[in-house]
Amino acid sequence: MLNMRRADIEAGLGTAAFWLGKAEEALQQSPRLTPHHTSSHALVFRLDPPALGLEYTHYLKVFPRRTLKDRFKEVFRGTHAQRVFRGNRLLRDLGFLVPRIKAMGALKSGVWAPASFLMESGLDGVPLPVYLEAYTLSHSHSLTVKRDLLKRLALLINRMHKRGVVHGDLHGGNLLICDRSQGQRAPRIALLDTLRTRYCRRRRTRWILEDLRQLNQVLPPVVSWSERLAFLQGYLPGSPLEGVEVRALIDKLVRMSEERLARKGRSLKERWDPGKKGKASRFDLTR
Repeated sequence: MLNMRRADIEAGLGTAAFWLGKAEEALQQSPRLTPHHTSSHALVFRLDPPALGLEYTHYLKVFPRRTLKDRFKEVFRGTHAQRVFRGNRLLRDLGFLVPRIKAMGALKSGVWAPASFLMESGLDGVPLPVYLEAYTLSHSHSLTVKRDLLKRLALLINRMHKRGVVHGDLHGGNLLICDRSQGQRAPRIALLDTLRTRYCRRRRTRWILEDLRQLNQVLPPVVSWSERLAFLQGYLPGSPLEGVEVRALIDKLVRMSEERLARKGRSLKERWDPGKKGKASRFDLTR
């Protein structure tokens, strides 16, 4: 069932063969596993202990090769699992917090074949939008904590973009707020789903804007207009967009969201107080 020629593993517990065995055991379960999450390119299965004798939660991601276009892309870019692995390793080598990939391979037979897959360890945390909404509703000093978190997020995205790396799918669900580890004063921010993560050598400004557009579009309503401006003010110094007027930038991001959603027959819901917007100055961000 599994093609082990592409087995790989980062430094960690166990061996590639061990984790490939666990993945095969999970995929051959009867009745079949029910996906914890599905997307246009992947089926994600959550394996909680004591399933398969695991001590910690793991995620098994299966990437079915659905079309001839997928096959064509794999010739030049590698399988989806390989691309996730490369993006994950890129961010880890730069010091970012990402899930640890235990093994990857290819399915040659079975209900999801042909497909690539990988298994990664879970991180203990909460998606950014959920965290912000829950903290705002339940903590009396949430305003200071929330703004500190957004400031640290701005510095994290700034550091990634300065290194020439774009995430490619930077929505709130792919930003995990993790529990404090020993010696830390604040929770860490992890980056998930690295399928589109890469060094950006061409059209760099466009892809950076896409990262910022995705993040700005999906932040929950509890993030005010002024806090969004403060986030961008914290992001811009030293970034590839340094020198851009912050109101021009957020105006551009809003227009990008509206245009993208309009192509899908949808509209961008108003999430900010229009009285605070003012008149944004213009700046050519397409250069």
